[in-house]
Amino acid sequence: MKKFLKKIELSTKNIIKIALKNKFKPQIIAEPTNCFNASNVKKVLFLRHDRIGDVLVSIPIFRNIKSKYPNIQFHILLSHKNFQLKDSITKYSTKFYCYNKKILSTIKTISKIRKEQYDLIIDLLDNDSATSDLFLKFSKAKNLLGIQKENQSNYTYVVPLLNKHKYHIVERIAQLLLPFDINLSDIDLSLEYDLNDKDILLGEERLGTKTKEIRLGINLSGSSPNKYWGKQNNIDFIKYVEQNYNNIEIIIFSVISFKSQALEIADNTNARLAPNLPTFNEFASMIKTCDIILTPDTSVVHLASAWKKHCIALFSHIPGRIAMPWLPYKTQYIAITTESEDFASIPLSKVTEAFDKIYSIYINHP
Repeated sequence: MKKFLKKIELSTKNIIKIALKNKFKPQIIAEPTNCFNASNVKKVLFLRHDRIGDVLVSIPIFRNIKSKYPNIQFHILLSHKNFQLKDSITKYSTKFYCYNKKILSTIKTISKIRKEQYDLIIDLLDNDSATSDLFLKFSKAKNLLGIQKENQSNYTYVVPLLNKHKYHIVERIAQLLLPFDINLSDIDLSLEYDLNDKDILLGEERLGTKTKEIRLGINLSGSSPNKYWGKQNNIDFIKYVEQNYNNIEIIIFSVISFKSQALEIADNTNARLAPNLPTFNEFASMIKTCDIILTPDTSVVHLASAWKKHCIALFSHIPGRIAMPWLPYKTQYIAITTESEDFASIPLSKVTEAFDKIYSIYINHP
C-alpha cells in the first residue's frame, strides 16, 4: 500500500512540474559577470523555503551581495520550518514571507510577491523544487536566477551546478554570486549566526558558569529519529570522557521528543541536561557556550562552523545515493559516517577515537 501511495505522490509531483514548467533558454553564467548590479536591481527576493540549516549556509550569499551592493533591498521567502531564524538575518532582509504549504496562504503569498514587482528572484535550492517552480512561475519578476539543474528552463539565468559529491553545499550555492560580478576567490564564505548581547548573556545564565576548563556539548538527535546515536552509545561515550578527562564538563542537549532518553543518559552519568527552550535562537545561545560539540544534526554543525567551534559530526552517507554530507565549514572538525541510515550503527570506538583527536587539536589550537 505504501509503495502504491508513493507512486501516486510521485506521479502527482511530475504532473505539477510539467504544469509549472517555463520555456526559457537561460543564459549560463560560469564566471564573474556584471549581469546584476545596483542600477538594474533595486529589489530581490530569495527563495529559502526549507529548513534551518539551509538558511545558515545561505548567509554568505546575503553578506557578499549586500557588501558589494548595500542599497539593493533583500526580501526572503522562508518556510514554517525555518521562519524563526528571521530575527538572525534582519540586517540583510527588510521583509520576510512564510510558506506553510496551505493553499489559501500560498495564494496570498504569491499575490503579495506579484505586487512587489521584483527585479530579480534568486532560487537558493540546488535540488529541483516544485515549490520554487510555483513561485518562479507566478512571481512576475523581471529576472529569475537559479542553479543549473533539471528545472533550468524556469530561469532566465543559471550558474553551474558543481559536483555534489566533491563540493561543499556552501561552495555550490555560492556560484549564485557570479552574475553579480563577484569573484569567489576574493571573498569570505564563512558562516555566521548573530546573537545579541542579551541572547549571549541568557545562554550563559541558563547553563551557568563553566565548572571545568572545557565544556563539551552533546546534541542527541537530528531532524529524524534515525539521526540518534542511541542511549547506550551516549552513556558509554560520556563515561569514557569522564574516566579519561578530568577537565571537561558535559552538557546534554535534546528536543522534547528525546527528553526521556536524555534524562536516562544524565541519570547514568555526571552530565547535565540543558533546558528545553522554545526557539532555535535560545537553543543556539547555549550551544555557543560550548568549546567542543558532538552532533548528528546539521543545523548544529553549521552553528559550530559559524562560531569556529571544534566539532565531531555524525553523518549517514550512502555512496552513490546522496551528495556529500553537509560537513562543518572552515572550522576544526572530525566527521564520522555510516553507510547505514541508522546512526546507532556507528561504533563507540570511532567516536572515542575522534574525541581524543579533536581534544588534542583543541588543546593546541583552542
